[in-house]
Amino acid sequence: MVRNLAVAAMLVATLSNGYAGSVAIGTVSARGDMRVDQYKVNGNATLFDGSVVETDQATADLRLDKGVAVTMSTGSRATFYRD
Repeated sequence: MVRNLAVAAMLVATLSNGYAGSVAIGTVSARGDMRVDQYKVNGNATLFDGSVVETDQATADLRLDKGVAVTMSTGSRATFYRD
């Protein structure tokens, strides 16, 4: 049990360090599948600085900070930054 707790603590520390300083810059939603940072997503996802969004058969609607709205057409790929 102690070993499992140590592994869990190391995993949390690793994940925390990997996302330290990452700031959410908006959200993306699609009616269908899309990829966000190489992960297949169906529905909604949070965007971080430098996130890559890819659409295939679906369009995607993005809502970024400061009221910016973007619609991506099918078969698109884009990288989004906070600035």
